[in-house]
Amino acid sequence: MNSDIPKVLHKICGTEMLNILLDTTFTAGITSSVTVVPKENDLFKVAAKDKTTFAVQKEAKGSGHALLQSSRQTVD
Repeated sequence: MNSDIPKVLHKICGTEMLNILLDTTFTAGITSSVTVVPKENDLFKVAAKDKTTFAVQKEAKGSGHALLQSSRQTVD
């Protein structure tokens, strides 16, 4: 994609893809979520508001590293 907007913040039918995912997750019965975001994450916080907890990935090192970043935010 050739855009300054992160992929997951592009809209489908007027709703950010991130919010579609979060809303679907909550509809399925999941009660909390952690979203891994880059260091500069204001756009994510504006879009998702209070729907999720954010874990900051200071340096993009792939999805495995992102999963490790999110695991620090979760509780059994």
